[in-house]
Formats: sequence, structure tokens, C-alpha cells
Amino acid sequence: MTILRWLPRFRHVERRLRELEARESWSRTQVRDYQLERINAVWDHASRFVPFYRSLSTSLPARFDSLEEYSATMPFLTKGTVRAESYSLLSERARPGRWYRSGGSTGEPTAIYWDDESHRAFLRGKYRCEQAHGINVFDKKTFLWGHAGSFTPGLKGTCQRLVRPVGDSLRNRQRISAYDLSADRLCEGLNRIKSFGPRSLYGYSSAVELLARVAAQHNVELPTLNVAILTAEPSDIPMRDQISESFQCRSLVEYGAVECGLIAYTVPDGTMRCRDDLVFVETVPNCQSGFDIVITVLNNSSFPLLRYRMEDTTARAKRCPEHGFTILDEIRGRSNDVLIGRDGRKLHPMALKHLVEPYPEVRRLTAHQDCAGGLRVQFETAEVLESSVIELMRSRLTEMMQGYPVDIETTGHIRGNRAGKHRWITSDFLVRELGRETIVQSDPPRSTDRREVSSG
Repeated sequence: MTILRWLPRFRHVERRLRELEARESWSRTQVRDYQLERINAVWDHASRFVPFYRSLSTSLPARFDSLEEYSATMPFLTKGTVRAESYSLLSERARPGRWYRSGGSTGEPTAIYWDDESHRAFLRGKYRCEQAHGINVFDKKTFLWGHAGSFTPGLKGTCQRLVRPVGDSLRNRQRISAYDLSADRLCEGLNRIKSFGPRSLYGYSSAVELLARVAAQHNVELPTLNVAILTAEPSDIPMRDQISESFQCRSLVEYGAVECGLIAYTVPDGTMRCRDDLVFVETVPNCQSGFDIVITVLNNSSFPLLRYRMEDTTARAKRCPEHGFTILDEIRGRSNDVLIGRDGRKLHPMALKHLVEPYPEVRRLTAHQDCAGGLRVQFETAEVLESSVIELMRSRLTEMMQGYPVDIETTGHIRGNRAGKHRWITSDFLVRELGRETIVQSDPPRSTDRREVSSG
């Protein structure tokens, strides 16, 4: 039994989870009334105390009479705007909290502020998602995840490397690195997971799928596992079926973002339900015969995100049942190629993203692995990076790629490529994936100006 259950933050969790469960059976009228009330509360605060929205308030109503009026009059908020205007989106009366940093679906870092209470509400939504599938807050959990803090230079990085295992232990949580996806490391991870005996497995979708395939190949069973939660990347039905079959457990999808918190998740009936008491979700038709996902966060007035265009898409418009939360179709986006080391091991894209997260001067990144295995990386920066920083990152990347050559280029602007806005890691490397040889054809990253190149 973990001692954390006695802390004030957790003592009332069960009562709050019962409240969240009751909301899931609300009528559509109750849902809409609640969302409109929360939108007006956030807007009232934003129009008075948030510089970015105060400048817009003269051309918008002081209060919205309906969700339709809100959608028709409030302009979209883009990722680029949030990235460039993060401090003007911070309330002058922000409640205590902290800044978070997200690389998002395109590898472009964005600073987001969450006040503590709003962030706890987001976490309670995640706990409720797990509870709906029989997982208690303090049940044993395994994370197949990254550890960005490990790459932070200096004393801060050292402290994070020391503190993280302690925090995981107190939370009854095991962490397996998702960076190295080689068969040997995955087998080692499976043995650790089996010994730990978790009830749930939480991880990057592609990493969990590879783990499931290795488990099937080696006939490894995880008898205590009740559910696998897939997040951060797209996951289709065959992927989820593979995971469920290999681990003999349910697999579900969690859809969220650092900026917005929990957005939607798979409920026991198999549908993807929005957390309508945390976010107002819109699906806006686009020119590609799909729908853009637009999010309004219903709390966190300290850093309001109103009609935030996620740059994720879905094939169909949302469905609003008479009772219960909104239903979303499959989510598209945030799909990247894995990197392949010299010995053939697969390296998760988040390993590269987390390597550069400690350096706020890097605004965006792209990477391309060529047919010979070499890696070309571009960093979009406002100023030239110090040569010592570039050399440190090149050294770490070369070690990560097991000796494949690494080129690092800094540029003032990274242009898009035909592979799509969501893919910031691409590859032409011949790999053996899912039991068959494939070549992934894509464009290498291109820039409009070159500042510095470091080769190894």
C-alpha cells in the first residue's frame, strides 16, 4: 500500500471519481449547459486578465448565449500562435502552477502553463478513464515511456534522474524506457514487467505494439495485466487487436495533449468518448474530406485555450448521443517513422525529441534517416547554437544510432515536406518491420537558410 494515498491530494480522489462517473450519464442538455457555463466563466476571466484575449474582447460578446454563437464568433487559436504568444496567454491573475513544455505533433516545442488545481482535474479524468476499466489509482502500473529529464544537462538533470525512480516507487509505478525498441531490450522489459506484476500497461502506441509482438514470439504471458493504454500516437484496430491477443487483456486509446489535458478515451463499450466536462470538442470540416479537431479547455483560466486548433484530424464528425459524452471517430496524426540503429534496433522518435527538450532555444526539429543509415537533423533556432551544445547533442545521437553518421544543421526556418505536417521524423532506410521488408519513401527535411553544420 503506497503512502501517497494519505496525502491531501489523494484522500478525496474516490469521492471526486464518483462525481466524474455520474457526469458520464448526463443528458445532452446537461452537457451543453455545463459547457456553456464553463466557457463563459473562462471567457470572462480571459477578456479581463489575459493580454492576448483582452485585445480581442472589444469585437466579441461579453457573454455567449449558446455554444453555436461561441463557435461562430470566437476565432481559432493556432499552434503557432500559442508557441509565439505563450506569455501573452498567461493570465495576470494566474493561480499557482507550473510551465510544461510540449513538442506536439510536429516536434515544435510549446510552453504551456497549468495551474495546479486544473492540472489535478486533468489527472482525475485520467484516473476515471482507468477506473472505468477496473484499474484503481494505486494499482501497480507499468509505463513504457520516455524520460526527458534524463537529457537535461547539469545538476538539474542529475536531480531528475535521481528523483524520478523515487516518485515512481511511491506511486506504485514501474518505468520501462521506450527509447530502445530492440528485441533484446524488449525481452528484458517483458521479464521486468512480469516480475513486477502490473494491472495496467501505459505507453506509446508503437512501442506497446512492438512489445506485444516480442511477447507473442517468445510466448511470454503477463497474467496480471488487465488493460493496455495506448497514447501519444495513432493506433488502428489491427494494432489494438495484436496487443489484446498477445497480452490477453483489453487495449484502449487515450487521446490527449500537454496543452489540453485529457480529451477522449475508449470506454468499456468500445467507443471513444470525449471528456465533455474538461473540454469542448468541435470537429470542423477541412478541404481533405476530413474534420479538424478544435478544443476549448473548460478550466485552466490561468492559460486559456479557446477554440484551439490541434492540427489533428478525424474521418467523421463527432456524434452527440441523447445521453452520455460525445463520441469521436479514430484520431489521425502524430505518426512518425522509427529510427534504426546500426545493429538493427528500433529507436522510438521520442528519444530524439526528449534529447532536445532541455534546450528552449530549439523551436522545432526534423530528422531524416537516409538509405545508408545516416541521420540528418535540423534544428530551427532563433539564434545560432553554441558549438559545444551541438557537439554534445551530436555525440549523444551518434551513440543512440550505434555509430551511424549524424549531421546536425541549425536554421532559422524549417520548411514542410510532402510527408505531411504531422511527421517530423522520416526515413528512407530499408527496415524489417512487422515481419516484412518495407521501404518508407519520404522527403528529407529542407530549409530556406543554412547557418551551421556539424558532421560526424
